[in-house]
Amino acid sequence: MIGAVLRTVVRFRVVVLVSLAGLSALSVWALRVTPLDAIPDISDPQIVVYVKWPRSPQLLEAEVTAPLAKALSGSPGVQGVRGTSHMGYSFIYVLLENGADRTVVRQRVLDKIEAIRSQLPPDANVALGPNASGMGWILQ
Repeated sequence: MIGAVLRTVVRFRVVVLVSLAGLSALSVWALRVTPLDAIPDISDPQIVVYVKWPRSPQLLEAEVTAPLAKALSGSPGVQGVRGTSHMGYSFIYVLLENGADRTVVRQRVLDKIEAIRSQLPPDANVALGPNASGMGWILQ
C-alpha cells in the first residue's frame, strides 16, 4: 500500500508539487482572512465608572451611586445603567447599545459626570475605568 502511494507520488511529482504549493498558498490566505479569537467576547459593551469614597455602602448608594446612575441613564447610545456599592467603593456599569461608538458615549459619560459633580460629595473620587469588556475583566 505504501509502496503504491510512493510510486504514484514519484510518477506524478510535478502534479503533487503544484498541488502542495497551491494548498499551502490557500492555507496562508485562509489564516490571514479568517477572524480568530480564542475566547469570543459575548459580554455587553460597557463603560465602568469607579467611585472611591470611604463611607458605608448605604451612604455611598444614596449620595453617589444613585445620583450618578440617574444622570447617566437615558443618554444616547446607552442601553442601561447598573450600579453597585461596597464599603468605600462604587461601580457603575454603563451598558452600551449595539453599534454605539464607545469613544462618543465615553465622552458623554464624562460630560454627565462633570455636569452633576457639584451634587456629589466633594471628597468623592470619581474616575472612568479602562476601556475593557466584561470578558476582559474575567480573564484578568
